[in-house]
This record gives sequence, structure tokens and C-alpha cells, in this order.
Amino acid sequence: MPVKKFDVDQARFRAKRIFHSGTPLTEGEFFAGRIDELQRILKAHAMKGVHIVVYGQRGVGKTSLCNILHEKLKIQDVAKTTVESGDTFGSIWMRLLSKIVFQNVETIVGFRHREEETQSRISDFIPDPSNVSVTTIADLISASPVKELFIIDEYDRLRDEHSRQKFTDLIKILADRGSTQTICLVGVADDIQQLIQDHPSIERSLVQIMVDPMTKFELKQVLTLRWDYLGMTYTKPVLEIVTSFCQGYPHIAHVIGLHVTLQALSKDNDHIDMDDVFQSMSDAALAFQQSLHSAYECAVASPQLNAKFARTLLVAALVHTDELGYFRASDLLQVYKIIEGAEVKLQSFNRHLGELCSEKRNQSLVSKTVAGNTRYAFANPMLKAFVIVRACAREELTYKQWVECQLLPDNNNK
Repeated sequence: MPVKKFDVDQARFRAKRIFHSGTPLTEGEFFAGRIDELQRILKAHAMKGVHIVVYGQRGVGKTSLCNILHEKLKIQDVAKTTVESGDTFGSIWMRLLSKIVFQNVETIVGFRHREEETQSRISDFIPDPSNVSVTTIADLISASPVKELFIIDEYDRLRDEHSRQKFTDLIKILADRGSTQTICLVGVADDIQQLIQDHPSIERSLVQIMVDPMTKFELKQVLTLRWDYLGMTYTKPVLEIVTSFCQGYPHIAHVIGLHVTLQALSKDNDHIDMDDVFQSMSDAALAFQQSLHSAYECAVASPQLNAKFARTLLVAALVHTDELGYFRASDLLQVYKIIEGAEVKLQSFNRHLGELCSEKRNQSLVSKTVAGNTRYAFANPMLKAFVIVRACAREELTYKQWVECQLLPDNNNK
């Protein structure tokens, strides 16, 4: 429940707890969005012989989604582990099966007859984790007294090809048996082939759930759920601009949301206004991953003081795109005019767009040419968000300019 009488210190403490800027979400109370994905996992878990693959870009909330399954979906029997460097098929299953404990009642025969209760773990029955067979794991899983959901997070980090093949074989065996146990593989990938070996052999047994970046509606839920809990008020434009900056990433919503909130609280204020948004951008930019800072510096570095790499990257971040994130070079003209305050010719930045796609510039952008028309997109959408936040922090982008860019005709989605 929100604080009845607004207490700034308590609100500040709570804000740092409910905005998870550095770790995945673990509390279902503050989980927002992803209703479709949650229901698909629940439906798959209820079916025999069906298993799940959850995949998508880094930072879209796959781990948070899996962390709250037992609470949101009332699945009590969830065994979850995260792949570590050097893991194998056997080491992963040792950790998973060590989480399943069952009771044994042993009758002690002697002078005084009695019963003694002991605990065992299924992992106790794995003789040699370094050389465990697929059939052994299948038999142990099937012997579990409850319907388990086994989640293997960061599955993309499993480098051992033999272990990956064993997971494919295990899913096939369990599917053929019609097992009630469910395996859920979670990893960073653009498509399922990047995660699953010999994928066609088990395709019928897999429910494939791609986790896309969040919609603006879902991001608004992430923010308003927390601001309402804290008892803070905000304007519609504040909500619009913060969700726009996030580029669909809940992680970034947590980063920006936290610092916008703390900025308002630093003035002993329970209302968030547009000044709070822009005044918090310096702290928000610093909170972004160091890899994004490095990627940006690599993209814009130039010995020439008037080089346009930084400005071109900012304009590219503000332009309207198609549903896949692509834009044309000509789309930048109107945005450039807003940012520069003057007309700019295509030739003045066209070369920069091409070079931003090169390895020299860390391939910050990618390009594709169809029927002679070249289109561009950010290789990492999180860099796009960082570019915008950084520009606001350095007063290179004002609220007025952002609004003008948003009001430009969207020629990419007609």
C-alpha cells in the first residue's frame, strides 16, 4: 500500500527497492506486462510431452519473466538454474535436481520400534555428473513425485556442443514418453536455431516464445505501477517521454524511472514534472552499462572537431522507423533541421551513415539494400536509447526538439 502521509525518505528507500535497475525482477507484485507470454507458458506447462523455448534480445525481460512464474502462474514446483561458464549437461542437471527434495520414512526395527523421517534429493542418484547419460536424467525427471517446470536460464552461454545435443535428445525422449515434466530453455537469440541443435527433430514438441521489446502500454504499466505505489503524481507528457526513451526495454525503464523519481524526491516533491526528467538524465546516463558507453565512444570518435558522427547518430535515434527499426537516409533531413536549426543536405551526412555500419565504428548501425534502396537500423536498440539519454544530459536535445521530432510525418509505416 502507498504511504498514507507522503514521506520523502521512505519513498526514496522504496524507490531503490522497486526499481530494479541492475538486476532482474523477482517480486511478482511489481511485474507488469507480458500477459500473453505468461499464459502461453502456463498452457504449455499443462500439456504432456510439450517443452518451452523462451528467446529474444538481451535486456527485454526474459529472466524477470521466468523469475515470477511460480507466483504469477501459481506454479509452485519450479526448479531454476542459470548456465555458468564451463557448465555441462551433467553439471546443470545436478543443480536442478538438487532442488527437488522428497521425504523418506524408514522403519527402525529394534528394542523400541519407531519410524524415522529423512530427506533425499534426486541429484543423489546421479553417480557421475561428468558422464551422466540422457536416459538417466530422463528417468530421474520422470520419477519426480510432482509436475516440475525446469528452467535453464542463459542457455545461450552453454558452449559445449555435446551438452547441447544432449538437451535436444532429452527433450525428444521426454516428448516421446509423454512426460508430464516440462523443460524451459531461456536464452539470447534472434531465432530458435541459434539455441537448439537438431531443432527440426523436436519442433513438434516445442512451444517457441519470442520475447519482443515491450510496447509503450506495457512500459507505462512498469512505471505507473511503481509511481502509484510510492504515492507520486506525474503528467501524461512525462509518462510519454520516459516510455519513448526506453525503446521497449524494461531494464531501461527501471534505470530512467529510478533517477527521474529520485530527482523529484531530491526537491522534497511528490510530483514528477518535465524538469525532473531532463535534470535526471546525467545520472541516468551514468547508470547505463559500461559496454554502451564504450560502444558510443567507438562510434563517434574522430580527430576532427566538426565531425558529424555524434550528431548523425543522435538524429538517427530520433527518426521515425518501420516496424523492424529501419529508416532511410532521406528520413534524417527533417530531424537534422530540427536539431541543427537549419537545412542540411543529404551529402553532408550520407558518408557518416555508411561508416557507422563499419567495423571501425563498432557496426553501430546495420544496413540492407532492397531494389537499390538502402535502409539503416541500430544494431543494438539499447545504444539508441543511450544516445537519446546522453544527448538530454548534455543539453544537446531539448523537450521542444523531441516533441517536434515526434510530430514529424511517419513515412515509414504508411
